[in-house]
Amino acid sequence: MTNSTEDNIEARLDWLNRIISHEITPNDAEVESLSDLRTFLAFAIKGCFTQKAYNTIKAYTVKHRSIATPHHYPNTWEYLKELRTLAHHETAAKARLVEGEKNLKDLENRALLEAHLCGMAYIEAYEFLRTLLKEPSLSDLLEAKIENFISITNVKYSHITSHASREGGALQVIQGGKP
Repeated sequence: MTNSTEDNIEARLDWLNRIISHEITPNDAEVESLSDLRTFLAFAIKGCFTQKAYNTIKAYTVKHRSIATPHHYPNTWEYLKELRTLAHHETAAKARLVEGEKNLKDLENRALLEAHLCGMAYIEAYEFLRTLLKEPSLSDLLEAKIENFISITNVKYSHITSHASREGGALQVIQGGKP
């Protein structure tokens, strides 16, 4: 590997493009180097590119156009800045996805706990209404309303109070996309 500014820039452009296209996965230090342009230009990857001064690379890329720079960019400097930003966003998005997968099990457990608490609240309210029906001072109209409410909610929410396995259709293997 030569240490010329041109080779360094070409290697950086190639490395950034490979990150954006998911051909390579940068390590933590490489991800950190993408946080801003100055840090990226001061960063070196052994066997790929060496550390270069910000002003050296800027001056060279403004005056000399790389063959890798698309025509709609005014110069290679603008292209390099754009690629660094895209690579940074790509690695940040990937980090968020990994973190989200770690939290997925925790979110699932919290959802199950909330569902359990809702089921318990329903059962307590249901039991309270059933004991209220046994109250001798209860008017006939109120007793009828409570019995009606209990029978309706019993049908609606019977799956909450049941510990039996849920009924469902028989499972079958689908071959070739047809049942």
